[in-house]
Parts: sequence; structure tokens; C-alpha cells
Amino acid sequence: MDSRQCASKRFLLVASMLCVGVLTLSGCKATVLKPSANDALRLENQSLKSKVEAAERAAASFEQQLLALQASDATREPSTEIREATPHVARITLVSGSMIRREEGKDTAVLLFAAQDALGREMQVAGSLAITVTAAQAGADAVTLATTTIAPLALRDCYRAGFMGTHYTVELPVVGATEEMRTALITAIFIDGWTNKEFHTDAVLMVVKKPATDQAQVDPTVGGITTKGS
Repeated sequence: MDSRQCASKRFLLVASMLCVGVLTLSGCKATVLKPSANDALRLENQSLKSKVEAAERAAASFEQQLLALQASDATREPSTEIREATPHVARITLVSGSMIRREEGKDTAVLLFAAQDALGREMQVAGSLAITVTAAQAGADAVTLATTTIAPLALRDCYRAGFMGTHYTVELPVVGATEEMRTALITAIFIDGWTNKEFHTDAVLMVVKKPATDQAQVDPTVGGITTKGS
């Protein structure tokens, strides 16, 4: 075999390898789909589906309320087991993550409330929640910085459930706090809508000068609250 034939074979081999590489690369290219009129239809369909699911949940809730009202008549009394298995609020507390957030000259009380049953498990409640934020400085008179009362339906909208646990999140603007203030006293009263019983809790919270999302990752004092509930 002369040098020309060897060179020709080497050329064919290299060319074949290049073709295979090009075909392989072309097969790995992502296919970009152009926007179409169906995209808007899909989004509209998803939105309608979400609305239908929300309506179905609301209908199921109303049905349960109706059945409960019918059962409250003398026609049907719950069994002893059902009564014992029904959770009732036993205490409310402020949980880790609550703070007075100070950023860009604005102070906000970020309050995470949890309601617990007799077994110490978090639960949803129905009732109103009254909150007061007071300046807690040694040697100075107490000053009310914020106060509010959250009605039952509004309180229900404050309920959160996720990887941080289940709780009620309330954000309340704080007005009149001084730059020297490092802590604030939070007092709260929950009134059970079914029994009218009052549950009290109070806590001393730290004033955090960084955004809550950043501070919670680096500052262990964010969740260091002193709280008690009843």
C-alpha cells in the first residue's frame, strides 16, 4: 500500500468521525417551541381549573357547616368518641421567627402565632385575635407602638402551612419606636368564637435590623423569644 492510499484511508476515517460527531451534536440540540395561540388557552384552562377546585372546596365546606347545624338539633347528638376526638384550642403562643423587623427606616412587627390543642399539636381556630405592641425600655414609661384586632374571617386568611410549620402570620406596622429600642413587648388575646373563652400570650421580641429572610439564616437570636401562653 503506497502513501497515497494510506492518506486516502486516513482522510475517509477522519471524515467519518466528523460526520458521526455532527450527527450526535445535532441530535442533542434542544428544540425551541415558538409561542402559539394554544399557550393562552392552556393558561386560561389552568386558571379555570383552579377556580373550579376552589369552588368545590368552598361547597364542601358549606355542606359540612350545614350538616353540623342539622346535627346540632335534638335529632342527632355526637357520640362520646366523636366529642373526645374533636380538637379544641388549649393555648396560643408566639413561635420562632417572630420579631420586630427594622429596614429602611420602617419598623414592622412580624408575629407568628400558633394555636395548640390539649395534646400540644398545632391546629386551626375560629375566633378573634387582639394584639398590642409596647416599647420595653428600662427606666422609661411603657409606650404603645401598635394595636389591632383581627376578626375571625381575617384571622383565617392569616393561616399558613408549609416547611416552617403551621401558624398564623400577622404583620403589623410599628410607629414611634426609637433607634435605641432593642426589644418590644407583644401581648395577644385570642377569643374562641365557639366558647368565648380568652387565651393570653405575651413575649419579648428582638428588634432585627436586617430583612427577615437574610437575618433568619445567620442570626440565632431571631427565634430567641421569651413567650408564654394560656
